[in-house]
Amino acid sequence: TLDSGKGLYVCTSNICAAARTDAGQVRCNIQRNAFLDVRSDTFTKKMLMKLGVDHIVQGDKGYVIGDAAFELANIFEKNTRRPMKDGMISPLEPEAMLIVSLIISPLLGPPKENNEICAFSVPADPVDAERNVIYHKGALEQVLRKLGYTPRSVLEGHAVVFGELQDEKYTCIGISAGAGMFNICIAYRSMPALVFATSRGGDWIDNNVSTAIGIPASQVCA
Repeated sequence: TLDSGKGLYVCTSNICAAARTDAGQVRCNIQRNAFLDVRSDTFTKKMLMKLGVDHIVQGDKGYVIGDAAFELANIFEKNTRRPMKDGMISPLEPEAMLIVSLIISPLLGPPKENNEICAFSVPADPVDAERNVIYHKGALEQVLRKLGYTPRSVLEGHAVVFGELQDEKYTCIGISAGAGMFNICIAYRSMPALVFATSRGGDWIDNNVSTAIGIPASQVCA
């Protein structure tokens, strides 16, 4: 039995949902934040069913999402598409919000009670790029409200401080090393004194290795 209230970590590479049981244990669901578009014809559907790959059809388009998309991309030496880029909703992917909502919905499941709180992570503004999190934060809030949750945003680096450093009275440095960004929070007695991010993360490493040795970035990641 799960207690009321859930957490959601939204990263460029993975999305993870967490909840605490009545016994005090934490349960997590995790899914890769990626997708492949496929044909929605009968032949493609039959082939995916034979392979045991779940897919979603929206209108005249089909999508393989999550871990299955990553595995298929490696088999066929392709790169997955990403609904997020550099830690935020990608402006280059028209299906970004649809894919993110399709991944989040089964990870969280239905709310246990009306307007159950879901705390979700947001990155800090990067110091090496002209971007801010306003649109990204608002888009995720909209997704969670449609699922019946009351969204509460938490800075990613600050969440690390709260999650790991109670014994230090939350006076410490919290670092979240993600695929799109590195997020840093310097906290004094739980209050964030300095919060920032850099826009070079795991994806930046993968892409540079991919260029250097000539294989798809998804294979480098694997």
